[in-house]
Amino acid sequence: MTEKYLIWNWATAARSDLASGPLGAMLARQGFDHNVDVSKVDTEYKICLHEDCAILSVVDATIFSHLMAKSIEQLERIIAALAK
Repeated sequence: MTEKYLIWNWATAARSDLASGPLGAMLARQGFDHNVDVSKVDTEYKICLHEDCAILSVVDATIFSHLMAKSIEQLERIIAALAK
């Protein structure tokens, strides 16, 4: 999970339009993925898929909740396709 988040975080830092563009906007509008357990922790959100969890801001948590179940290869393909 950490590697997936770091890949997504690095990609969105290098290309902010990935998170703020069509994909990020679409995922954010959908709300949290229904397969992910969500709980509020102070001002952030804890999202868990099986035993893997992350604590992120609401926007990052919402978007990343849809990417958690993807394999690293799938995530890299999504990023590469959007970066073109």
